Amino acid sequence: MGPLEWNGWKVYYYADDMVEFCTGSFGLIPSTTYKGFYYSEDDEPHGFQDVPVEFVKSGNGWSWAESEGDNTQYTERIAAHWYWYEAKF
Repeated sequence: MGPLEWNGWKVYYYADDMVEFCTGSFGLIPSTTYKGFYYSEDDEPHGFQDVPVEFVKSGNGWSWAESEGDNTQYTERIAAHWYWYEAKF
């Protein structure tokens, strides 16, 4: 479902496990960066827009990179059930 808006941010709700707040984006398609944070019901990292991806531990969080392309995501836990993200497509 979505997007809804809250305080000028786009808000997306995915099934029963994730609510994503997109706090900003910049760039022109096909090269756009999205930033924000999300609530994770299962307290696990989730892909941008709740798309399943294979994260690997990276620094203080997790990263994902498309095997045959330039799409990437980094996510980091900021509190119990809350994660920050940056996704590039």
